[in-house]
Amino acid sequence: MQKELLERLKNMNERFTSLKKNLNLDEKRIQLTKFQDQMQKIDFWNNQKQAQQISQQASSLEGFLNNWASIQSALLDLPELITGASESDAALLEEEVLHLEKKFEENESETLLSGEHDQGNAIVSLHVGNGGQDAEDFTQILERMYLRFCEGKGWKVQILDESFSDVGLKSATLEITGSLSYGLLKGEHGVH
Repeated sequence: MQKELLERLKNMNERFTSLKKNLNLDEKRIQLTKFQDQMQKIDFWNNQKQAQQISQQASSLEGFLNNWASIQSALLDLPELITGASESDAALLEEEVLHLEKKFEENESETLLSGEHDQGNAIVSLHVGNGGQDAEDFTQILERMYLRFCEGKGWKVQILDESFSDVGLKSATLEITGSLSYGLLKGEHGVH
């Protein structure tokens, strides 16, 4: 089991090494420092809209850098722990490796979101299609799914508009505020 875990970590480490070139971590640290310097200025909040954008960008960058720093740290620490672990401890370490793989893949997929608006916020509109009561019920289920997904991502959701019928939801418009919300939701469309 230990050999398998070490092999999985080795593969992940190789992926991280090749991905690291494209992450531009040093440039992002410099940009975060610039944002933090701007935020320390006395007149920072004079322009509310710009201050909010800078604060949001700084928070997003800080989260990005912290995620990759914790991944890199785990990739360095786990092989030593696995090598010195007993068989009973290997099961616990397997959970750690599994958690790290999931975190790595989530962060790796987010690096693909480099479009002009991917970092921005999103507005999601849900409307009943054909199908009567079933469609209204399904629209309400979709709204709950989006709300739970956003909650899990730590995004803020403001319900801008909701129109109910006797049976379910006819339409809803949600404003979703959070890092990469537009990038992760832009592909959500269709008729059901």
